[in-house]
Amino acid sequence: MRVVITGANRGLGFALVDACLKRGYDVYACYRKDPGKLSTLHSKKLMRIQIDVTDASSLSVFQKRIQDHHETIDVLINNAGVLNGRDDRVEAIEEQDMLTAFQVNALGPLLTVKHLLKHMGESAEKRIINMSSNAASLTHAYAPDYAYGMSKVALNMFTEKLKKEVEGRGYHVYSVHPGWVQTDMGGAAADISATESAEAIIQHFIETTPTGPHAFYDYQGQPMDL
Repeated sequence: MRVVITGANRGLGFALVDACLKRGYDVYACYRKDPGKLSTLHSKKLMRIQIDVTDASSLSVFQKRIQDHHETIDVLINNAGVLNGRDDRVEAIEEQDMLTAFQVNALGPLLTVKHLLKHMGESAEKRIINMSSNAASLTHAYAPDYAYGMSKVALNMFTEKLKKEVEGRGYHVYSVHPGWVQTDMGGAAADISATESAEAIIQHFIETTPTGPHAFYDYQGQPMDL
């Protein structure tokens, strides 16, 4: 099993890398600038890759590496994300905060899939997992959190559209709310550890296959309200 994980240098991304390695998976652990906690892992199954998911040229270099080594990707986990402008009321919203959130949280996964999808075609797994949030639920919308919430809604729409596009080709495409996780983003008071979330995500979306009319689930494999 070969897994690509973006935003892998800390938090949930790092926990996903660690959990995949413990299962014997080959892991491409992607980070933007600093490898962070990835430097503490030593495994022949681990490949540390510096890429920027918002930069097509950076993704092209990674894609060429996959191509040159004739490798097949089984699972892609789009975990890289940003949380900014969270407490800004509508009058105080900064345009750049909104643009950054959409660029990283929505466009980043789209560009990553654009470059890597063809390298998943021969896999028997073909799983794409986009890390979303309960903040993306229109049914349970709350304020403020405009940049993050709106960008995650866009991510969910991408997931739904991609699911429809690859329907019938053996792909499994999900948006997953990882829970309120004890990371830099979630804070120390959050409900669950990154390890607990990562283990559940692997169990419910890699080791098993949830099915349903939509693609938005929580980390325990239960459907979420759109």
